[in-house]
Amino acid sequence: MPLLERVRVEAYIPDLPSIAYRDLLLSFEEEFTFAFGGCTIVRGLDGSYLSQQGTKTPDRINLIYTDLPVALSINFDKVARYADELK
Repeated sequence: MPLLERVRVEAYIPDLPSIAYRDLLLSFEEEFTFAFGGCTIVRGLDGSYLSQQGTKTPDRINLIYTDLPVALSINFDKVARYADELK
């Protein structure tokens, strides 16, 4: 079976009780679904980050991603422009 080259676009959204974060996740879900035909959301993941004070801080996140059936080696500029627009 040949190895397939694909592109995965991921967004990590804080899992906080805030309407803004809920709406952001919904916006990504709609974007990925309508632009690429679907997406996957993994809710309630545990993560951590290093604070500016240098302490490890726990962080709950939601992950949303979609896979694109395109070769990154050929479509790098298009994928990079799309990712920049998501910021």
